[in-house]
Amino acid sequence: MSDRTLVAVSICSLLGTLGLYGYAVLSPPPELSGLGPDIVPGSQVRVRGLVGEVRALSNGGLAAEILPGGHGPGVRLYVPADVDSGGHVRRTLLTGASVEADGRVEEYLGSPELVLDRAHKLRLLSGASLSFVLGRPDILANSSVCVAGWAFYKELRGTRLDFRVMDRSDTSCELNCSSTSYDIDGERLHWGNGTLVRVLGRLRYYGEPPVPRLYVLGGPAGVEPL
Repeated sequence: MSDRTLVAVSICSLLGTLGLYGYAVLSPPPELSGLGPDIVPGSQVRVRGLVGEVRALSNGGLAAEILPGGHGPGVRLYVPADVDSGGHVRRTLLTGASVEADGRVEEYLGSPELVLDRAHKLRLLSGASLSFVLGRPDILANSSVCVAGWAFYKELRGTRLDFRVMDRSDTSCELNCSSTSYDIDGERLHWGNGTLVRVLGRLRYYGEPPVPRLYVLGGPAGVEPL
C-alpha cells in the first residue's frame, strides 16, 4: 500500500472518529418516561412532563416530581441551591406547568433521580394551570406544591391568614389558601389583593367531590410576589 493511500485511510478513520464524537456530544440526551432500576448513574437523560410535587429543601435546593404525560409514577428532579441563583428554576417549577429537563442521573437513598446542573436545562413548554391542582387529588393529595396566581380576599385574623389565588390563564379557577401561624410584620415582601404571587404549601382535599385547600408553608416565606 502506497504512502498516499495510507494517509487517505488515516484521514478517513480520523474523520469517522470525530464524527462519532461530535454526534455523542451534540446529539440530544435520550428521552425517558421514568427512571427505572436499570438506569446507569451518570447517564444524561431528558424528561418531559407536568410538574407535580415541589419542595423547598433545608439546604436551599429544590426537589420536584415530573409526571410524564401528567400521570405517575413521576421522575424525581433535584435542583442544587447554587444552580438557581437567578430564580429561573424557582419561577418555572410551578405545579401544573409543562416542562422539559435535561440532567444527570444520580442515586439518592437507593433510588435514581435527575440532577439539574444548569438553570437553562429546565425549559418551560406551557404555563402552570390551577385546573391541574383542582382536578388531580389522586396525584397531589397531601403533596407539597408550588402555585402562582393573582391574590385576593386576603384577610388576617390574629395569626391566621386566609386568601385565594386566581389562575393567570383561566380566571374561572380559584384556590383557597391559608396559614395558621402568620406574622404580617415578618413578611419579606409585602403583598396584597391583586398581587401576582408564588405560593408554596401542602394540599389537602375535603368533601366529595374533593375540594382542595393549600396550607402555606413557612409563614411569610411561603408567599412571594412575582
